[in-house]
Order: sequence, then structure tokens, then C-alpha cells
Amino acid sequence: SPTPHLLRTNIPPRVDQILEIRTFLIQQQLQIDPLDAELPRLQAQIDALTQDRQRLQSHQEAHTRVLAGAIKRLPPGLPSKIFVNCLDVDSRTIGVPGIRRVPILLTKVCRVWREVVIKTSTLW
Repeated sequence: SPTPHLLRTNIPPRVDQILEIRTFLIQQQLQIDPLDAELPRLQAQIDALTQDRQRLQSHQEAHTRVLAGAIKRLPPGLPSKIFVNCLDVDSRTIGVPGIRRVPILLTKVCRVWREVVIKTSTLW
């Protein structure tokens, strides 16, 4: 800025300062114009990248759901044995029953896990 001291005051610029300020404003606009011209191109690129990301994320989520369904292919009884073996004994006995208890947490994962946990009395 040619007159930084005027930016924080109510003092009007002198005639010679007015010319400096106008020249400065023209120079600033000459720097702004190319940026304004480039923004739509960059926004289009951002939009395309966002669409690509959403498409890839959708494919990723679909394949994740396929893997999540792998528990359905396990022999009956195996998921409950896994849950029982992984369960920390103290988590069943300490404190008041609540959402932090492991069996309850397992019921929140998916419908299949919920059914397994509910049917596995040794978890409770």
C-alpha cells in the first residue's frame, strides 16, 4: 500500500496520494483479473475430483459391505466362540451394566453380530 498510514485513520488523502492510491488500485486489479479468470477452471477441476472421489468411495463402501458379510459364511457357532474367547472376563463383572459392556457393544456392529451375541448366553 502506498499510504498504509491512511488505512487506519479518517484523514483524507492529499491530491498526490490520491493519484498513488488510484495507481495502486489499478495494479491490484491487474493481479486480481487473472485469478478471477482462473477460478472457474479450478472450480470445474475441484467438481470433477469431488465426483471421482464420491464414485470411488461408493465402490469402496460396496466392497466393504461384501467383506462385512463374511461372518455369515462362518460355520454356525464359530462367531460366538470367537466372541467368548476374545471377551475380557473383567468386562462382564465390573461395574453396572451399560453401553460400555463388551456384549452390548458387539450388538451395535450389525444385525448378524447382534443375533449371535443375544443367542450366546456365555457372553452375559
